[in-house]
This record gives sequence, structure tokens and C-alpha cells, in this order.
Amino acid sequence: KIFTVVIDAGHGAQDSGATGNGLLEKDINDDIARRVAELITAGGLFGVKLSKNAGEFLSLGARAQVGNEYDVFVSIHNNSSRGGAASGTETHYLPHFNDAEQPVTCEQLAGIMQRNLINNLGSADRGIHVSNFAVLRETTVPAVLLEVGFISNPYEASLLATPEYRQSAAAAIYNGLLEVYDIYE
Repeated sequence: KIFTVVIDAGHGAQDSGATGNGLLEKDINDDIARRVAELITAGGLFGVKLSKNAGEFLSLGARAQVGNEYDVFVSIHNNSSRGGAASGTETHYLPHFNDAEQPVTCEQLAGIMQRNLINNLGSADRGIHVSNFAVLRETTVPAVLLEVGFISNPYEASLLATPEYRQSAAAAIYNGLLEVYDIYE
């Protein structure tokens, strides 16, 4: 069976996620997710499955179920805070009961993804956090939730609004997944 990654664009349809500076989180998440899928497909080394179609709403449990059918689950999000001063990139994971049986643990996956995002985007490193999010709690494969940037921060929102920055985020995620693929092979 070919190594396959599930890319989950956070939010969707009626659930816009965070809003700020004229942006909807669901649109940015969806664009980055599709860019990651394109890079994986073009690279041809491993498979990719999007958890849902563009603009579609899928429950958190259903997203996790899709993830559990494959090898690794990456959920793409963008952050928001009151006041707009907060900035940077963070990665969330939740240790799984079966981490020891996996080629890469959730914590290792989080470290790889966070390092690649920070190196590629040059954003502030807000660290790696253990978080009890549904898509992390309900997956049984190595899983992470990425918060690429803050759409509430005017500067980061101006970056996230550009195709170039979203492509850089996608490239960072793809580069991290290449590292993970090497571990699995």
C-alpha cells in the first residue's frame, strides 16, 4: 500500500472559522491545502487525500475518520486573537495510545512540521502544544493541527492574502511530509 497523507482544510461551508482583516480562515485553509495536494501529486513519491471538497462542510469526527484510513493526518488552520497583536506559527498534537507502534509519533510529526513552517515562512515560533482538539483526539494515525499565522494580525493577514505566501506555507508542509515519508520508507 502506498504511503498516503490526508490533508484537512480546517472549517468550510457555513463554518468560516476565524475572520479578520477582510479574510475568512476557511478560504485560506482551503487554498493552502489544495496547494499542498498539488505539490504531493507533482512530486509523485506518495499519495494524498483531501479530507473534503472545496467549500464543503464535514464534521470533525468525519474528518478524523477519513484520516484514520491513511497514514498521516495534517489539519491546516489559521489563528486569531483579540487585539490583533499576536503573530506567529504554532503546531498542535495529542499523544496517541499507539504512538509507539507508528514509524513517527504525533510529537515527532509536530516537531518536523513546526520546524519546516518556521524555516520557510520566517514567522515567529509560537511552539508546539499538546491540545485536545477533536481531529487530534479522534485520529489513530500520527496527526497534527497547524496554525500557519494570525489573520487577526494586520501584517500576517496581508501575507496570508497573497498566493506567494500561501504557496510558501504549502511548500513548508510538503517539505515536512517528505521528511516523514523518508522515515516511513
